[in-house]
Amino acid sequence: MNNFRKTMINIAAHNKDGDKLIPDYTGSYIRKDIEFIKFLSYVVNSKYDRINSLLSKDKMLLSDSEYEEIIKYKERERYFKLLTKYVYNTKDCTISEYKHACNYLYTHNIYEFVIDIFSKEEFLNINNIATHLTNELSLQELSNYLNSFNTNANLDKYNNFEIGDAYLLHLLQDKHKSLCEEEHKKELTYEKNRNDAVVRWNMKYFL
Repeated sequence: MNNFRKTMINIAAHNKDGDKLIPDYTGSYIRKDIEFIKFLSYVVNSKYDRINSLLSKDKMLLSDSEYEEIIKYKERERYFKLLTKYVYNTKDCTISEYKHACNYLYTHNIYEFVIDIFSKEEFLNINNIATHLTNELSLQELSNYLNSFNTNANLDKYNNFEIGDAYLLHLLQDKHKSLCEEEHKKELTYEKNRNDAVVRWNMKYFL
């Protein structure tokens, strides 16, 4: 963890008002902490029977991959509970829990869960839909579409989404962010070229 982020987390963790420090929130419609709870809960529920079956086996009979599967499941279950507390019961979080929740959000991403949730065909299909929508919609239309699912205003709507639709929104938000960055670079380039032209004209005029 870099020093700046560590300092910010320490300050926020000691804030009595319980303000959350959500990474990568600027320009986002789907909050990262809400999104993580969505994907972690799906992994936890979908693996529940499988893990119970493994836990009922004699530990000595577990293969290395099965043991790792249990460890991975338990870790995600723990962070699902932690992030749920971080989001919905912030003031009940201890300073240590708060720091762990923030650090988890900073150091993990949705794609870690995607490989365990979707088949290759499902993954490609959702990505193709995201590409198609991005090509069909203008930047403003894409913004309006994403805003209609804004988790700050429509949390229940998002929470009731199927996991595939939630992943589609994640991809669209990523694409929207990239398009905004490209648009910003174009504006900066235009301004630079315009300023350079003005400077050249002024130099020619005064020389």
